[in-house]
Amino acid sequence: MVKKIFKIIAIVLVALLIIALIAINVLFARYDEMKKVEKISADGIQFEQAFVNYNGHKVNAWCFGDKDNEKALMIHGSPGHWVDWVELYTDTNLLRDFCLIAYDRPGYGGTTVPANGSLKVQAGVAAAVMEHFCGTDTCYSVAGHSYGGGVVEEVLIDHSEHVNAGIYVAGTLSPKDQPRKWYNYVAGFRPVQWVLPKAFVSSNIEMMILADELQKNKGLQETITTPIILIQGTADMLVPYKTVDYYRSIKPTGVNYVIVEGMNHFIPWTDPEIVIEAIRGK
Repeated sequence: MVKKIFKIIAIVLVALLIIALIAINVLFARYDEMKKVEKISADGIQFEQAFVNYNGHKVNAWCFGDKDNEKALMIHGSPGHWVDWVELYTDTNLLRDFCLIAYDRPGYGGTTVPANGSLKVQAGVAAAVMEHFCGTDTCYSVAGHSYGGGVVEEVLIDHSEHVNAGIYVAGTLSPKDQPRKWYNYVAGFRPVQWVLPKAFVSSNIEMMILADELQKNKGLQETITTPIILIQGTADMLVPYKTVDYYRSIKPTGVNYVIVEGMNHFIPWTDPEIVIEAIRGK
């Protein structure tokens, strides 16, 4: 009887997994980067695309607004895409003062750099994009959502010469609060990867070692002298609010905390004005 129950449970779980995979593939099949570009163009936004070199690979990067303005680099989460910050690219008031730069991280979108869970590699790609648009000048505010927040921290540690402010937007910063989940192990199986979208395979590569990567930086936060803004909602189900307590314990100075009661994880879509205010330094 026990074996029969376990067999039924296993069949149900496999069926649910298959249904979920099909739904994910249908969702991503409907996604069209160029539709977003057409909308941005229709709104009269000035923009250009560039392919930035990184170790012989191409990084798909986009620039919005006047390149003579102060620049802000936007780093997406996991999984993600440069269009995740579209609410900011189409904010004409922000673009009067800032030029926004975005790109697909390794393993995503039009970037040919293979998926990589190393935060140092991720920060190196971000630095290559910054150098392409700004040379060696310190001219960037750098904002990262979710996993992108962890990348921003690495940028502040390894490439602070380019950055005048770091903005964590529901950032994955605490190693103890980013453990591997059961579905990360499932997604690691080759047969499962055959049916998963590329973005989810890339995400899984990152998430499998994220805690270890963050642990490597523990203690190095004290070396960061660049001003930081940490944005976090109390109702975030993916990056727990206790991440704030962790960061306060390891970086007691130099951080401005923007805590919003009841806000969820999806800030670039639900509350873009908070990120806009952070970029403006308010």
